[in-house]
Amino acid sequence: MYYDLLFDVDDTLLQFEKGQHDALCTIFKTYGVSYEEGLETFQSISRSLWEAAERGEISIQTILTTRFTKWLEAFELEGDGVALDEQFRASLSTKDYQFPGARQLLERLAPSHRLSIVTNGVGETQKQRLQASSLDDYFTHRFISSEIGVQKPHVEFFEAVFHQLPSFQPERALVIGDSLTSDMEGARRAGLASCWFNPNGKPLPSLPIDYVIASYDELERLLQWKEPVRVRLDYFQLEEDKVYVGPKEALASFEWSDSWQQGERQLKAYGFLPTTKRATDVLDFDTRRHYTVTYE
Repeated sequence: MYYDLLFDVDDTLLQFEKGQHDALCTIFKTYGVSYEEGLETFQSISRSLWEAAERGEISIQTILTTRFTKWLEAFELEGDGVALDEQFRASLSTKDYQFPGARQLLERLAPSHRLSIVTNGVGETQKQRLQASSLDDYFTHRFISSEIGVQKPHVEFFEAVFHQLPSFQPERALVIGDSLTSDMEGARRAGLASCWFNPNGKPLPSLPIDYVIASYDELERLLQWKEPVRVRLDYFQLEEDKVYVGPKEALASFEWSDSWQQGERQLKAYGFLPTTKRATDVLDFDTRRHYTVTYE
């Protein structure tokens, strides 16, 4: 079904929070700032800058020259913010911060899929981090915002993917990432299928997403489906839509039960995953009917 797998890096393959913790601990200690206080201020500054970059208002270079300068100013400290940013990025690049199972996942997928990186960040830093984690060799192409000149979620970022991947077929590509604002929104704008990596079980958004996974195992499972179908559970007491996506052939063995909760458990047992896209099929527990839905 999908051939091109477009992987985000941070918090999808590499544990950014863990790497950031190690790097910032050293910097904060040097300046006598507690980790909790320093982190809160740094994250507020960094998040604001990255969001501005995603909107196209500032460049990545502006982030690199600004975030630690602003952090020093917030604590009325003297220092070289640009040098601190270089120290921070160098620290991120020296250790293996991959998620458990990431390398094994890529090793299993590489023989049958074309794997590419799609990431917002600094080109040299991201490449070094992938190399430090022994993941880099699994990817045939690396699309990095600092080198493309535009960030996810902008369509221009994904146009670079379309143009540079030989014989690229958009309908056979899947974007896999943890960020709703850059990865999932970027896939939506580019007209690509999306897979939200959500291991912490965050609430489902209103943004249309094809697949929501909590683990790498679930990614491998969905890649085996030949004809996925989106199913909505219908019952008069349900206050919100419950839509799942899974293999169409599994519905042939669906057994009606006394409650929609039991039906939901049955779908999950079949390997169905959450989705926020509109259903193509309905399981109506008021009438015990299974029917398809058409939209104008």
